[in-house]
Amino acid sequence: MKNSDKYILSVFLIFIISYLSIITYIDFTIEYPTSSLDNPDFFLDTVNVEKFIDTDFEFLFDDMTNLENYPLMIPNYIVSVDITKKIENVEYATITTSIVKKSFNVKHTIIPYQSHTIEVLDGDAKETIVEQIFEKQNNSVYIKTNADIRLEGFLKVIGFFSSSQFSKIGGLLIDNMIQYSIST
Repeated sequence: MKNSDKYILSVFLIFIISYLSIITYIDFTIEYPTSSLDNPDFFLDTVNVEKFIDTDFEFLFDDMTNLENYPLMIPNYIVSVDITKKIENVEYATITTSIVKKSFNVKHTIIPYQSHTIEVLDGDAKETIVEQIFEKQNNSVYIKTNADIRLEGFLKVIGFFSSSQFSKIGGLLIDNMIQYSIST
């Protein structure tokens, strides 16, 4: 190798090393916005589903607020429910889901013939809250479901679904629960 070739190679290497050093320095000094995947408490959104059903109010309320019925009502989503503690209108339970094969401890609060709330106490959906409000309107039952969905860990992948997709899934779940209640 000639001296001129060594000189050109040296200059080229110095140029490459300098360029990479400058780019690295700039990259470490710039603060980039964090995406939802970097945020440990990823809040998806509030999902709302509303339904009118022509059926007996008290029967539907009792059936839909009974956690032990959930594996029968929505077997494609809930494998089992184990009530661990019950104090008046508050139940603590472990719900095992079939989709992500996980168990979640939940707090289930019932306000008789008005509403019930399920709050996830641990796991990748911790602080997710689902509330269903029931209203009797003539011969119909109006059900409004509000879900504040929080996802972290493995469940963050589900967060890429849009709120409208979650609303459709929520609507299907409620439809399945209503069909089960009406058919029993």
